[in-house]
Amino acid sequence: MTDALLLVTSTCPHCSAMMKQLSELLKEGVLGRLEMINIGSRPEVAARYKVRSVPWLKLGELEFSGAMTRQEIEQWIQLTEGQGDNEKALTQQLKDGALDDVVSMAQRHPGILSDLLSILAGTNVPLTIRIGISAVLESFEDRPGLLSALIPAMLNLTAHEDPATRADACHFLGMTRSEEARKGLEDCLEDPEMMVREIARESLEESSGA
Repeated sequence: MTDALLLVTSTCPHCSAMMKQLSELLKEGVLGRLEMINIGSRPEVAARYKVRSVPWLKLGELEFSGAMTRQEIEQWIQLTEGQGDNEKALTQQLKDGALDDVVSMAQRHPGILSDLLSILAGTNVPLTIRIGISAVLESFEDRPGLLSALIPAMLNLTAHEDPATRADACHFLGMTRSEEARKGLEDCLEDPEMMVREIARESLEESSGA
């Protein structure tokens, strides 16, 4: 069962409605646990989660900024309780433009990076989702050691049927600055698509200069 954390302030115009909706879901047994914190009194909690605005809600591992309807909350609870639905939930967040929430969540739970690469491995990935995934991965560019753990998944993407996905994979491999990634990038210099070859070459040059 999903647990929820809601951050509010005394002056927030939408927080009361969120508090009421979540309390009702708790009473109905839809939520397993609900914690509500006024960050005016506990600013360290806002700092911990890097919260910039309220209401701010955490459902399971997913994070949301701004007011939500009860229907939206219930839909997200269903996703968090589904087996293997992390990818679907992350896709929806990126589609909704909640990039900052996904980046913030990934910084605290880097394990979702593998879910993002799995999304990219799908077919017909929308451009907005592709851009969002790239932005999240790029937020880890100063942590190449962490990205290196994803090299096997990135290498798999270099064999994807979609040239755009292969190009994205080359870009990500370059951010790892590892020898294993360099070998994969060198193979991509023989890709039939010029775009992929160019990104592979640029990534090799950037990693060499790092």
